[in-house]
Amino acid sequence: MIKEVGIIGLGNVGKVLATFLKANGMLYWAVSRSAADDENILRNISDIKELPSLIIIAVADKYISAVSEKLAHKFGKELEGVFVFHLSGALSRNELILCENNGAIIASAHPFQTFFVTGNYENVFVDVLEGISWGIDCKAEYFPEIEKFINKLLGKAKYLSSETLAKKAIYHASAVAVSNYLTAAITLAKKMANLADIEAEDFLLPIIKTTIKNNFSDVDFPITGPIARCDLAVVKEHLENLSVKPHLQKSYAFFGAALLELIKDEKIMSEEQIKQLEAILLQKHLY
Repeated sequence: MIKEVGIIGLGNVGKVLATFLKANGMLYWAVSRSAADDENILRNISDIKELPSLIIIAVADKYISAVSEKLAHKFGKELEGVFVFHLSGALSRNELILCENNGAIIASAHPFQTFFVTGNYENVFVDVLEGISWGIDCKAEYFPEIEKFINKLLGKAKYLSSETLAKKAIYHASAVAVSNYLTAAITLAKKMANLADIEAEDFLLPIIKTTIKNNFSDVDFPITGPIARCDLAVVKEHLENLSVKPHLQKSYAFFGAALLELIKDEKIMSEEQIKQLEAILLQKHLY
């Protein structure tokens, strides 16, 4: 049973989890070389004296294997029965194989959420953790115990099938698309709103909310606007007027071209219409 937790790494994800676990009496220790002076935070793995029932490795992907190696080297068979998770969405649980070789129960437990937190970390639990899905890569017999722990984090554990694990890079890319690419689209719209001297929040936020709602409705591809209508004159006018800010013009063309690729896949526009739009959006000077 997972009762107490140690966290290695206090970056965006680690800090949120450590704050939540501490507030709920489950944080055993945390390790961070870059944290401010705090007697409850250890500086190195070598400073760990006792093992909790779960160790969460919350470091960048490129360091996970090295942390696993350090834990295996320091504790050896003391890891028997200890759960060890990493949080990567791209890597498999096999990054922790050296811990497993010493008896640890390993898993990749990936929180499907963005952890760019603004404001006070004490107030993020509901907004950031509640109701999110965690993609779990573990041996099937250990999933029930891991699920109980994820429930304590207010989340929903999702056991990843072998088919999904074989395509884990795409699984992770979907999270990147909905977070980073959505941020890029919203940032572009905000900058254009500023250029047009309108208040971004008042004008754009209702569209953003409705668009998100529409995309999770029964409609498969709810697009509208000049590209969907193949309104060539309007698309040209947009690009011409954005020439005063070439980086915005280029970004607008990129997004338009990306939308066209999805339109092709959905087969909702004629080949001739697509060619006409491509002639506008894929002009060499824009790339």
